[in-house]
Amino acid sequence: MNFVLVHGACHGGWCWEPVEKLLRSRGHEVYSPTLTGMGDRAHLLIPDITAQTHIDDISNLIQIEGLNEVVLVGHSYAGLVIAGATESVAQQIKQLVFLDAYIPQNGKTGFEIIGEPFVTDWTQAADQYGDGWLNHADERSLDSWGVKDRHLRKMMLPKLTDFSINFLKAPIKLSEAFDHAEKTFIHCSEKTYCYDLMFPFYQYAKDNHWPTFVIETGHDPMLTKPQELVEILLSSS
Repeated sequence: MNFVLVHGACHGGWCWEPVEKLLRSRGHEVYSPTLTGMGDRAHLLIPDITAQTHIDDISNLIQIEGLNEVVLVGHSYAGLVIAGATESVAQQIKQLVFLDAYIPQNGKTGFEIIGEPFVTDWTQAADQYGDGWLNHADERSLDSWGVKDRHLRKMMLPKLTDFSINFLKAPIKLSEAFDHAEKTFIHCSEKTYCYDLMFPFYQYAKDNHWPTFVIETGHDPMLTKPQELVEILLSSS
């Protein structure tokens, strides 16, 4: 199978390395691009970048690589990205996997679906520390994701990049292509700051009878529970 793994806020393609290795050892093709303005592409970050930029990143990758039967995995913020990408590459996608991720609603922005407390938190932080549009990634980010292992924290911290709240201000356009796509949700059950953010999307997936899975870990299972995550990806695809 062809797996395209899309990272969330403040991360980059680097975060998928353990999962990549495991999937490739099973004979699968794996792509883990870094979205514009994050990871090793952080130098490209400007206020004009929105989720649509990242949707184009993923759509273009799938088209240029000529991929078919794609299992498209989106972590956290990237739920918006994989859903939006479906609009242009629906015929090439086998399955959408929302890994503790936002599930967008047609015509709504990321801010409109996540709830007022989080919008207020992130907007105030951007106003105070990030020129009105940036949230800084630091040790507190690791805390909010439930990353506790000190060796993992030491590896991750210098790789984290700031997150633009403008990513969450563009409406996501969806159609029947998204409605008809095969969709799965993987929920991370450890109680972290992100648990309250993501639980409503898990509940939505269950209410709409999507296949759902639970991993007992924090918000970054690709790093904290890669083997368990890979087993779920393979069993559900």
